[in-house]
Amino acid sequence: MDERLPLGSLDAPTLRMLLEKERSQREELVQEVRRLQAGLARQNERILALERDNAELRQVVAEQQQLSAGLREQNALLRQQVAHLQADNARLQGTVRVPKREPGAWPSERTKQEREEHARKPRDRRHNRGRPRMAQADQEVIHAAQNCPRCGQRLTGGWEHRRIQVIEAPDPAPVRVIEHVLLRRQCAHCRTRVMPPGPGVAAGRIGRCRFGPRLLAQIVTMAIVERLAIRQIQRRLVSHYQLTLSVGGINGLLQQAARQSEASYALLQADVRASPVIHADETGWRQDGIPGYIWTLSTSRSCIFHRDAHRSGAVIDELLGQAWGGILVADFYAAYDHLPGIKQRCWAHLWRDIDALETEYPEDGELAAWVAGVRVIYDLARGERPAAERGMTPAAMRARERRARGYEQQLLTLCPESIPADRPHATLAKRIRRYLQELFTFVADPRVPHTNNAAERSLRPLVIARKVSGGTRSEEGSSTRMILASLAATARLRSLDPAAVFLQVLSDPSHTF
Repeated sequence: MDERLPLGSLDAPTLRMLLEKERSQREELVQEVRRLQAGLARQNERILALERDNAELRQVVAEQQQLSAGLREQNALLRQQVAHLQADNARLQGTVRVPKREPGAWPSERTKQEREEHARKPRDRRHNRGRPRMAQADQEVIHAAQNCPRCGQRLTGGWEHRRIQVIEAPDPAPVRVIEHVLLRRQCAHCRTRVMPPGPGVAAGRIGRCRFGPRLLAQIVTMAIVERLAIRQIQRRLVSHYQLTLSVGGINGLLQQAARQSEASYALLQADVRASPVIHADETGWRQDGIPGYIWTLSTSRSCIFHRDAHRSGAVIDELLGQAWGGILVADFYAAYDHLPGIKQRCWAHLWRDIDALETEYPEDGELAAWVAGVRVIYDLARGERPAAERGMTPAAMRARERRARGYEQQLLTLCPESIPADRPHATLAKRIRRYLQELFTFVADPRVPHTNNAAERSLRPLVIARKVSGGTRSEEGSSTRMILASLAATARLRSLDPAAVFLQVLSDPSHTF
């Protein structure tokens, strides 16, 4: 309506006509908006299709480059074989023929510019890095001839021509038995009898145990790190230290070491709970033949294990504590769903199931297209971060968050609820929709990895031990195994020697490492 016309100058038909004109214009605008939205949706689909095509073309280019490199290498080998065959042919014919050299392959045939570039090239620091060096000698043996082999004259003097080292292990030595004699004395003045205090940790005594911390640390290392059976530990103690212990005695020493390590285990648990990012996982473990589970919580510096008869969410609640509020990296097990806070689900577990579907349905074109679309989004999420997203500034955090939400929307487009239930990827699409907000946490937070491989690696030694022994026989045995395995796993994460860590903890229970 023209606002310059006076209101009183318009009659009812004119007003009705103007109103209908406004309504028709509004409907045209609505239709135009719908048309633009439809075009935008088509453009988004086209962009996704182009990204998939781009990824496929990159893969084809990489394969062609790899094939070209292989062909060049094969061509060089064939040239060498031809040169050798020509030399052999010339030799058989009675003439000597020098194999033809490739241009630039020999130093004498290099151009002046190539020789200058080769001379300026710095030596690689990794050159001969793995070559064994001369060690510090503990004993020196002089070898010299006594008589001349030609005339028999006695030889004297001489000069050093060469040094040859032989590195050998020392002979096993028996254990040392240190006997502490406590003398009771009587005061000559008041006739009071005085007893000295018994030897403690400073003298190498742990509680009332008659075995020292160094021997206990060796036994724990054999059982936990080397995963030796008790019978094998018995044989090694006899062969190396001439010490005979029973099976029950060795188990008792392991339990004694675990009791001495309880304070260190509690410190590790507190350190894990204080970490901003925690990896969690679980695996089976039998106790006295009864099925149970091992739970692990690991960070970049610490790792703890806990054996429980249940696999419910109450176990993870107890391990994390009520005050925990960090980021949890885990697989798609439902026991972690109820936990508050931010979570990152493991992409390695998701790809394992996707690869299984591709293997089972290799001829399904729709499944292949769906997998290619998911892979494009995943590769983009794992790509190099833009410069605007680096750092912990508010602008960088907002940029990372926007990119993560964008990947969620793209993945949701590939996994709508309209996928028929009989399609092979319907179940995985449903899982992606359920955990959509927990798949791209690693994009929004650089501290978070995209897989739960850290927890998988921490469980591997215990999984191997389970295959060897089948589990433990008692609750005390399980607790012993979990405490000592936690110390060994933490030592590996911190690049420390587990045997040295066990020795420090046994010598000083309050020691922190």
